Amino acid sequence: MKFYIKKMAKDTLGLTIVSLVLQGLGIFLNALISEKIGTASVGVMTLIFTLFGFIMVLANGNILISTSRFVSEEIGCGNKNVKQIMRYSLGFSLTLSITFTAASLMLANVISNFTGAGIGLAKPIRIIALSLPFASVGSCIKGFFNAVRKAHVACCGDCIEFSAKWVFLLFSVLVLVDKGYDIYILIALSILIGEFISCVFYLAKDTLI
Repeated sequence: MKFYIKKMAKDTLGLTIVSLVLQGLGIFLNALISEKIGTASVGVMTLIFTLFGFIMVLANGNILISTSRFVSEEIGCGNKNVKQIMRYSLGFSLTLSITFTAASLMLANVISNFTGAGIGLAKPIRIIALSLPFASVGSCIKGFFNAVRKAHVACCGDCIEFSAKWVFLLFSVLVLVDKGYDIYILIALSILIGEFISCVFYLAKDTLI
């Protein structure tokens, strides 16, 4: 019992430290980007990230926590149906995320007008919509690794997503914006790239699918 408590405490501490480090780096990178593109564009960038987070909550049905709970309960009962639970979780999350992807693609203009940003965000919203299935699958598998107490995999996934997203975004701000590329489309692409690469990482780590 003491071993499991110690393991949980270690995992919780590790996840907390990684989260704090990534949040700190995010603030630092936001400051750098703000100097390059101006506070107005950074405000819209924050709006895009917030919009993605909101749509993601609707699109994945909080599948990370649900999968983690179902898998941990299955393991605790001594049953061996974890693979079946993962298939159900992935099927549910994909169905929900694809539905919201289709809805976001069709309603991109409406959502753009609803944000009240005063600029056309329809194309960035459509790009963000394409990232929803990857984000849902990644969240589902991440929930599995949390359930089996392999927090280091989840930490690596978070770091990979953060790195891919911000490296592309910094490259875009420092190089592509000056060449006439739309900064808001590039921001949306950074989200898509980050979710796709982290999803590939989780799929490579998971042996149950």
